[in-house]
Amino acid sequence: MKATPNKQPVIEKTISTNYIDTLKLNDTIKVYFEYYDGIWCVRAPVFNENGCGQTYGEALKVLRDNVLKAYEQYVKNFVKNDFTARTIDLNHTLISLVGEDNYKQAKEEKTENKWKDTDICPNCGAKMVHARVPFEYHGNLVGWFDGYSCPVCHKTYISERGYEEIDKLPLTELYPEKEDTK
Repeated sequence: MKATPNKQPVIEKTISTNYIDTLKLNDTIKVYFEYYDGIWCVRAPVFNENGCGQTYGEALKVLRDNVLKAYEQYVKNFVKNDFTARTIDLNHTLISLVGEDNYKQAKEEKTENKWKDTDICPNCGAKMVHARVPFEYHGNLVGWFDGYSCPVCHKTYISERGYEEIDKLPLTELYPEKEDTK
């Protein structure tokens, strides 16, 4: 994907999670995601990996696959003499956050997208409730859209259908005109 330097993402958010798609992590990490020009991009700086796709779920799946490939490269096939201090640090990060059991489970699972029609909260693992959830952009409520709400940690997630609804909004809904303060 070719980035346009002067173009700002339509959606830009940071979440803390202990899941990347179907890959469970041993601790919570920060994941950054952006949406612009019909493309979702998800970054996990702690692993120095990212993923992009047509949907948020596709981007998470690509990120998960990239983290699993990094685990294979820097943990499974790790030869200490062949790597720099940065890659040795990445090796330790992958071992502590991913771990062999989570790696094996993610490799064996079907590659179903947990974000498409999930009912498990990626933050705390509780069963979520399908509902209309609020979507805020730059602190302004844009509206209520199809999604999921967690009764335990109270996080809300927009579903694929909800994002399709948001995509149909005119940009004036996301970027309301500012009043002249003269």
